[in-house]
Amino acid sequence: MTQERKRIAAQIDAFYEAISGSAERKPDLTSLAALFASGASILPHRQEESQEALSVDEYVDRLRRALADRNFYERGIDYRIEIHGDIAQVWSRYEASEGPSFSEISKHGTNLVQLIRDEGVWKISSMLYRDD
Repeated sequence: MTQERKRIAAQIDAFYEAISGSAERKPDLTSLAALFASGASILPHRQEESQEALSVDEYVDRLRRALADRNFYERGIDYRIEIHGDIAQVWSRYEASEGPSFSEISKHGTNLVQLIRDEGVWKISSMLYRDD
């Protein structure tokens, strides 16, 4: 894996780490917001709901409410990374669990993440995700 792919994979790993935590140790949503570029958008895709992109602040607020009283851990299990100059795209399969050991998986899904490199740092510019 090239150095740039390693840097991008580390950003995606940091995303999963930031949204993971227990009811007692809340996810690090401040660190999560810092992974995104200015003006970034997040679009959850659900067949049964209307599709509206969220700003980073809206996404963080939604996570804060959803994870307030529960354990939630998510990790990437497969990354397909494509880079063209200062832009990149990552197909990331993920799995979620109520415990950090991932002994019981509660869901799987896919994140499609676009990143931009700004002053040598990869930042998430947009993300589309769908649970299986």
